[in-house]
Amino acid sequence: MIKFHRKLRQSGIQADSAGQQGITPKTTSTLRITPFVGLALGVTLLAAGLLLTSTAIAQAHKQQRTLQRDAAQVSDAFSSYFERARSLDLLLSHDQAFASTENGAIDRGAANAALKYLQVLYPTSIGEVCVIRSQGHEVARVVNQVPALSSQLAVDESKNPFFAPTLALGLGDVYQAPPYVSPDTHKWVISNSTWIRDADDQRLIVHFEVSLDSFSAYVTTSAPNTHVAIVDRSDGRVLLQDHKALPVPEAASGFPATEWSRALTTMSSVSGAAKVEGHPAAYETINRALGNANDWYVVEWSTASASFIRGLGSSSPLSAFRSSLWRCSFFGASRRRCVRRRALTTSLAWRIARRWKKHSTSPWRLRQQTAMLWPPS
Repeated sequence: MIKFHRKLRQSGIQADSAGQQGITPKTTSTLRITPFVGLALGVTLLAAGLLLTSTAIAQAHKQQRTLQRDAAQVSDAFSSYFERARSLDLLLSHDQAFASTENGAIDRGAANAALKYLQVLYPTSIGEVCVIRSQGHEVARVVNQVPALSSQLAVDESKNPFFAPTLALGLGDVYQAPPYVSPDTHKWVISNSTWIRDADDQRLIVHFEVSLDSFSAYVTTSAPNTHVAIVDRSDGRVLLQDHKALPVPEAASGFPATEWSRALTTMSSVSGAAKVEGHPAAYETINRALGNANDWYVVEWSTASASFIRGLGSSSPLSAFRSSLWRCSFFGASRRRCVRRRALTTSLAWRIARRWKKHSTSPWRLRQQTAMLWPPS
């Protein structure tokens, strides 16, 4: 027991010394400097984050403007085609080769020559040209620059998708049909047709088909990260897309519709921003005249990053740097708590040692006081 008391007195002297040295000027200086260092570091990181965020937003806006401009250019190209095709059909319909003779007949040879010349002008685009009476039977037809024989002419064309809508229009209007599979070329086409009156006051339909595949050049891009598609605004079908072939004409499914293309059907504006599989995109409406049944969007998107920090939202950098600032502050606060706890522990040990030094204490009392320093686990 005497040896135990002697050891306790020695520990009390050491605790007295530690209590007097618990908080030194150096420790106090560290406590004062640490919060300011953390604050300065956090402010610096926050400023850098704001700068990077503003740069990323500016680059994203620049990319969006580029996509919108390019989509508008593709839209203008399609609008120009529809206007040229409309004018061409009206010009062809006024050809004298379609004028009937005194007995109401049409010179088939002259009509074939006029139709064939149109295909000479556009050999890769126009696959079929014909003249049809309002009763439904063909007068003349040329397919791939080959005139049809009299026995090969159709007896009833009234079931074709362009027939009734063409006759429903007024004189001088042109019906431009949505894509369908041509029974003559067996390819996806869009047609242009108008009607005129012959000498007997009977109506004649002047009609030609343009291969849909000939528009692939309109959506082809040179940049590997840039893509263009033509989307039907009514049902979201993707009619054309860069580096993708048209569906097989015999396929029952026809043109595909995706989740992002269907989302465009809800858009009411003529142009704007969208997303294609998470990538930034721009859409533009193709202008159309009366009689054009093709209500299409041009959609252009990019899979390239707008900036080197793409993927960070406008609030993400702020959150990240606020977290950094909080960690710096937490580090300073934790250090202060550790130093204060050490000082408090040393002070308690010093007081217990002084009390022991003044008068003796029973072992039970000593264990009770010592538990204040090292509580049981």
